[in-house]
Amino acid sequence: MAIIPSNEMDFERPEMPLRPMPVNGWDEGPLQEPVASAGIDYLGIAWRRKWILILFGLLGAAVSYLVYSQTPTTYESRLRLMISTQSPPMMVNGDTVLQSVSLPKHESLIVSDLVLSSAIRNGKLEEMDTFPDYMSPVAYLKSFVSVESVAEASDALDLTCKGKKSEDLPEILRQIVNSYQSVIAEDSIDVGRDSVIVMETMQKKLEAEREKAEARYYELFKKLGLTSGVQDDQISNPFSQKLASLNLRLEEDTLELEDVLVRLKTLINFNNNAEKKDENAKLLAVEARRYLQLTTEKQTNSGLRTSEAIQNLPLEMQRSYARLVKQIDELESRISDRQMDKARYARSYGSKHFQMRVIDSDLASMVEQERQVRNELKALDDEAAKLMDDIDAEPLRTVSQLTKESEQEAVRLYALALTRDRDRLSEGIALTKKRLEETEEMSASISADLTELNVLKNQIDEKRSSIREVLDRLAEMNVLAGTYTYTKVRVIDPPGNGYPVAPVLLQYLGVGVVLASMLGFGLAFLVDWSDHAYRNPQEILTALRTPVLGKIPVIRDAKKSKNRTASLITIHRSNSVASEAFRSIRTSIAFAAGKSSSRVFMLTSPSPGDGKSTITANLAVSLAQMGRKVLLVDADYRRPRV
Repeated sequence: MAIIPSNEMDFERPEMPLRPMPVNGWDEGPLQEPVASAGIDYLGIAWRRKWILILFGLLGAAVSYLVYSQTPTTYESRLRLMISTQSPPMMVNGDTVLQSVSLPKHESLIVSDLVLSSAIRNGKLEEMDTFPDYMSPVAYLKSFVSVESVAEASDALDLTCKGKKSEDLPEILRQIVNSYQSVIAEDSIDVGRDSVIVMETMQKKLEAEREKAEARYYELFKKLGLTSGVQDDQISNPFSQKLASLNLRLEEDTLELEDVLVRLKTLINFNNNAEKKDENAKLLAVEARRYLQLTTEKQTNSGLRTSEAIQNLPLEMQRSYARLVKQIDELESRISDRQMDKARYARSYGSKHFQMRVIDSDLASMVEQERQVRNELKALDDEAAKLMDDIDAEPLRTVSQLTKESEQEAVRLYALALTRDRDRLSEGIALTKKRLEETEEMSASISADLTELNVLKNQIDEKRSSIREVLDRLAEMNVLAGTYTYTKVRVIDPPGNGYPVAPVLLQYLGVGVVLASMLGFGLAFLVDWSDHAYRNPQEILTALRTPVLGKIPVIRDAKKSKNRTASLITIHRSNSVASEAFRSIRTSIAFAAGKSSSRVFMLTSPSPGDGKSTITANLAVSLAQMGRKVLLVDADYRRPRV
């Protein structure tokens, strides 16, 4: 029922749709503007039309029970098989292995046409009442016999058979197992024979490959001209040691030639240095004696022996000459060594290194010693000159002259030795390189043949070992092939009489109720969609775009009492929720009247009994309770209620 102000009666209303958009539940909050629909309220439809769903559910249960009672009973029997492999050993990549159990293969074999047709033929299963006349026995067995592996055992299978006669099922399962064992036994004999044939073929193939490898091996062995003693181990290249020796000689000669060239360059640089010619001559003389492996004593004695005048001196003076000359040579050698150390340290650590000061101190000490010894030698020369003046002999040469001549001779011999060694080493290096190239060519020419020879030797050894293993396995297989079966099948759980497995009442009832409920919901959806009644204020607001002034709850007391005035809830129960709802509508009407200056309102509804008289009377009471003067007139002369 709606309350419409008079100034809105003439306004053009939007066309009311055939079916308002359903809204989830009753809007208990403040009324809002129309919003876009969120979709179909399936739960609301199911709740509003629940009796249709209940009725169809009961019908579905009844029909499913009727179908269940008319369906014949299906029985099931089951047995469990244990499958183990006891086959002859097989060769796989040269190793002997046992055949493993392949459960998927056995699952396929048990329900194959070969096994099932053999079971039907041997057990005369087609004469049983279980098998229908309109269907092939093999096809029927395939549809009712199933095999599945046992989860807790890796080598067990469950064989299941279903049928209409419970007493026939165990016999069917036994016949299937017997046929399966027969097929396995036949395969065992074939597998044993095939294994022996395969091993014999492998033996012949290995022997042919070994003979071919041996023929090629001896051909290469003869071509290379090797001795028979090297056949036991891996054959190495005979030129390897010679190549190593030549490379070592070439390296040594090259290093020696480099040293000789450095010495020659140093000798040339010292001879060209005119500023330090005397000092360089001494250093070169020391280095020359070292290179030529000449001692100072031999040089000194040799020098003294060249002077006949010195032989005329007293023996003690001759010994003094020899001692002083030897000391001078030793000091010069030590000075030369320390100067070389000084140059080396200067290049490595710099001129300010502390070791340079030590070397300078040693050099100064040794130079001072040399100066003192030379002074003694000069005094000895003077004394010898006085003695020789009195002797009619060849003029005596001084020790300095003898030493200088000795140094010059040593340097000359040093230069000749270096030149000779340079030429000798250059020729030796060239000859060694030539011999090395020739040896490398010869080694490369036989390298491929040697590699092939070693590979052939390894292949021959492997073939011989494989042939011995094959012969051993072949002997074992010839003995064991006739005594072992390929696969052993054992029934560990025998079949019993079939137990009923179908039909299941709960399944039939569940399917019937679900299907009927789906049909009932479709009918409920159509009924609900064709119903144009408004069920909540939001639908009115959405469809008519007219504000709703309030909501009146159901007045229970008015239906229970025979007194007509009992529906005036605003008088008898002014503090109730319904009375408060009427006062809320009164306030909304007053607000609308003040806003639009409306003085006349019409209360209407689509059908009788919707509560127009009750609402009008309670609104009149609510207005009177505000102190207003109210006149209520009932214009219904046929069934007046006011």
